Amino acid sequence: METDTEAEELRGEIAMLATHPKARRYSPALRARVTAWARTKVAAGASVVSLCERLGLGEPTLHKFLGKPPSGGVKKSAGFKRMKLAGATVVERVVMRGPCGTTVEGLSLEGIAELFRRLACSV
Repeated sequence: METDTEAEELRGEIAMLATHPKARRYSPALRARVTAWARTKVAAGASVVSLCERLGLGEPTLHKFLGKPPSGGVKKSAGFKRMKLAGATVVERVVMRGPCGTTVEGLSLEGIAELFRRLACSV
């Protein structure tokens, strides 16, 4: 059975990598040790979140080391859906850029507002 000594050693080595967590560069040897330790703990029933807290390691980093998607799953874009508004008329060339990169062309301002209301977006 493993003691907390290994976790403490790994935490110390990770802490010495850089002062800012986003600037850390893990050596292949350290990454292999962290991965082996974490796999053992996960197999014994530990959560990835608890392991990250013990090591001072970010959850996305450990998920990447383990080759697993984060617990919330990988978010995928819903993609585009073609929509047609009944009764909408083109008044002038209006281009509106909305939330999340949405672009609407060819509708009047009232038509764009109606489109966003139907999509449950706020304008």
